[in-house]
Amino acid sequence: MKKKPRQSAKFGQSSTIDQFVNLNPRKLDRVKGSIPKRKKLLLVCEGENTEPSYFENFRMSTVEIVVVGTGKSSIELIEKTARRPDIKKYDEIWCVYDRDDRLASFNESLRLAEKHGFKVAYSIQAFEYWIYLHFFEHNGSPLERVECKKKINKYLNPFGCSYGDMTGKKIDTKIWFLLHLVDKCSGKTYEELAINRAKKIYDSYDHKNPAKEESSTTVFMLVEELNKFRQIA
Repeated sequence: MKKKPRQSAKFGQSSTIDQFVNLNPRKLDRVKGSIPKRKKLLLVCEGENTEPSYFENFRMSTVEIVVVGTGKSSIELIEKTARRPDIKKYDEIWCVYDRDDRLASFNESLRLAEKHGFKVAYSIQAFEYWIYLHFFEHNGSPLERVECKKKINKYLNPFGCSYGDMTGKKIDTKIWFLLHLVDKCSGKTYEELAINRAKKIYDSYDHKNPAKEESSTTVFMLVEELNKFRQIA
């Protein structure tokens, strides 16, 4: 008796599916599908109050953000970040710090961050300048931290809240809410206005000597990056 010719495997035939998959290993991935990996960001901040409290208000389901306040500044902050044993777990690392009065080491800190592959969200003189730009136009001329605080509270006080007084230097949920209200004149949120103002000031400099670009901030770059995931979420 002649043997019947062997038929080729077809999906739906349980006796031959294993054979089919073994012959075509890549098919298994398409059948099972894959769960996309969540991007993981590390934000290492100089401040232990203001910056962490601000960034911890970002709520997103498509990316994981780890925010750390160190109490360290510029070069010391970057070196401390580079020594973290879990550094390779993160897809993106941002160092958030101020220039303050440390002109000599500031430019070196930017070069060191680049060497390690870190991104920097800096403010000259202080992080408060970023908050200030939500509510006020500015031409980029020197603006002291104390003056920023006064102007910020000039806007916040009528809403029954304040920054840097009895409540401490934290961006609580009420202040965060006010930062994202819509400005009636422009039709844009205060955050959008801050980004536009910070960009305009940043672009007015040549960046040959960032330490002397006062006042300016690159926090808008980090906020824009985070907003990509807020829009997706």
